[in-house]
Amino acid sequence: MLRNERSLLLSIVALLAILNLAFLLQGTATTARAEAHMEGEPALGPASSLALVDSSEDGGELVLRNETGHLAWGEHPQQRAWSVGFVHIGPMLNQLMDSEEFKEEREELTNEAKEKQEEIEAQLEAIGKEWEDAGDDEAAREAISQRGQQLYQEYQVFQQEVEMIQQALAADQLERSYREMIAAVNVVADRLDIDIVERFIPTEDEFNGVSIETAMQEIRLRSALRYPEACDISSEVREELNLQDE
Repeated sequence: MLRNERSLLLSIVALLAILNLAFLLQGTATTARAEAHMEGEPALGPASSLALVDSSEDGGELVLRNETGHLAWGEHPQQRAWSVGFVHIGPMLNQLMDSEEFKEEREELTNEAKEKQEEIEAQLEAIGKEWEDAGDDEAAREAISQRGQQLYQEYQVFQQEVEMIQQALAADQLERSYREMIAAVNVVADRLDIDIVERFIPTEDEFNGVSIETAMQEIRLRSALRYPEACDISSEVREELNLQDE
């Protein structure tokens, strides 16, 4: 009986020794891994999630996890940490609108309108001369005057049409400039791994205008009151568009 108990005791001691050795080896590997991280950037993990406990009495547990490369603390897309950038779009839009292509389009429309305007003005001038040459002939003068009024009304309608066409062209060019700028923003944002890009006006830019209305507008347009300078990617977008720095 004593021999069996001695054999059992020796087996238990041997098992404990093996477990202790395995524990020591595991601890050494963990320490070596931590030291390896200390040589470079510090790291915690890898881990599938991290549970943070609220220190308040009624606080719950917050679980952080990696959701497609974004820090997440909930199931909804709004419960993510998104990277943010800012772009000052005003000067870039002005430069794009001032491109040679757009200038040529505006000049072509202006020249066409000018030719038509000169034609109508010449007709009005001729009618005015006819009216003077009619002398005291009231009937002739009345007929000439009616023709002149009708032509002048056509001239006013023409001016309104030209203005509408010019505004439509400007709106079209502005949209095309905007689309071109957005394409450049997307390229830069993809390159820099930025999720959200907002337009802004730098707080240090001077106000334009002298009225209280324009001053309030300048304030309203400055949506960001404080921001890290590194979040301003305007220069990168301007470079992507091949625009000169103003």
